[in-house]
Amino acid sequence: MAATYTKGSSGDTWAFQGAMTVGGTLGVTGAQTFSSTIALGTISDAGGLTLTDTTTRGVGLFTELPSTGTAISAGKVIYGVESRLVINKDQTTTNDTSIYALSGHLRVKQDLPQSSSFGLFGYFEQSGTSTAPFGGAFRAKVEGEAGLTTTKLYGILVDGHVASGATVSTEYAGIRIATDIEGSGGQKAWTYGLLLDATATTGISITSTSTTAVALYSSGTPMTVTDSTYAVVKAYATSPSTHASNSVQPFLFNTVMSGAGGVGGRMRVNMETDVALGGWANALKASVDLKTSGGATGLLSVSCHELTMAGSAGVNGTYTILETELVCPASWTNTSPVSVLYFNATGATAANFDTYGYLFDINGVTSAENKIFFINATAAVAASLRIKVNGTPYYIMLATDQTA
Repeated sequence: MAATYTKGSSGDTWAFQGAMTVGGTLGVTGAQTFSSTIALGTISDAGGLTLTDTTTRGVGLFTELPSTGTAISAGKVIYGVESRLVINKDQTTTNDTSIYALSGHLRVKQDLPQSSSFGLFGYFEQSGTSTAPFGGAFRAKVEGEAGLTTTKLYGILVDGHVASGATVSTEYAGIRIATDIEGSGGQKAWTYGLLLDATATTGISITSTSTTAVALYSSGTPMTVTDSTYAVVKAYATSPSTHASNSVQPFLFNTVMSGAGGVGGRMRVNMETDVALGGWANALKASVDLKTSGGATGLLSVSCHELTMAGSAGVNGTYTILETELVCPASWTNTSPVSVLYFNATGATAANFDTYGYLFDINGVTSAENKIFFINATAAVAASLRIKVNGTPYYIMLATDQTA
């Protein structure tokens, strides 16, 4: 367009039917219809529109809902910019084809010191006093009818294509959720960094090869937990199950050890302290609260440990259902009582345990000589084990043989 064209009377609309090339500045203040494609600049490393300190926008589109006039009627959808791509023909090509209704592409070929650089930027800004039911900088909506057939469908896909030889000195993340990343201060903390509020077969699925699948803080920068209102992880579940043989399992950790000679395989809970703690401390606590009418018609326990032996001769070793270990360093000089197992009955009806309780309840054994259990009162005492009951030491008598 070598000449300057002025729009006619108010309300007129221009219609451009062919290709339009703009070499200078194009100012549009009314409604325009373009029935052909528009290219601003050329797709190349040196053919784009030139941006400078004074010309900072390749395309500037500014719209508003004016402060005067009639409010928008119910059910309307308002767009500052709308891009709609309709596919009306089957695409049967066997080649990989990418189709985007909107693309934001940032190509970096030089150093960008002290800069934040993104291919697409969504910005929600509020000023003054406003009331809004919900909002945000970016919304993704996936919609499909019953006739849709696809192998994979995502609300958001983040695809990393950084070469393995690249250097990312601090963080390389698919998604980062931050508060006050610009450092202006005084910003409100997120109520939820990530809120999954949807019906899903699996809420979060991790299927990639990872050194650590989930990392919550680190040993160098741990979360500060000041009291019981704080937690690194909180999980709440309820179950209406009435199934008599299918166990409810809110948490399932399953590890298959496939390397001969490997060790460990456990879930580890570790607590450490270098100060004198208060009335109680535990690395792991499990509890069952039967409330008013709870119970079980079979066996109920706070913790179940089960060992299934090999269906063959197996491997010679030492096998136990419960291992307890007391580590005594060379510098240990404390004289406080230490026990391998500590039993305690509390509560207003603890006397019921005195009447009906047992220290051990062993089932599945038969009394016989040279077996684990043998009823015989004639064996001579050869040794004893010290225990403590209500603060008083007692001794369990032991014999070296089952018979006298």
